[in-house]
Amino acid sequence: MTTSETATMPEHGTTRYWVLVGALLIQLILGTIYGYSIFWEPLESTLWPPVLTTEQVTALRAQGTTVPASAEVVPDQEAARAVHANRQSRLKYSFAICLMAFA
Repeated sequence: MTTSETATMPEHGTTRYWVLVGALLIQLILGTIYGYSIFWEPLESTLWPPVLTTEQVTALRAQGTTVPASAEVVPDQEAARAVHANRQSRLKYSFAICLMAFA
């Protein structure tokens, strides 16, 4: 090997560490995304009251089951989806902040 060839070759020791750092960052980001995808429903049920449609409330009362006082009653299933989407967007926003913290 000539001196000009050795001058252009990267040092293998420092390159390996940069690959390791990059792999760790990717794993942290993927772990955050996985955590979001798995835990958003339990987080939603912990942070906010349940959402019930008027039909569900009527069915629960017909069965003799008490409706939780904290339940949010909406007129139809479309309104329930809108409430869930609003709650999910707040959780997505907070997880996005976590992702940006790793960047």
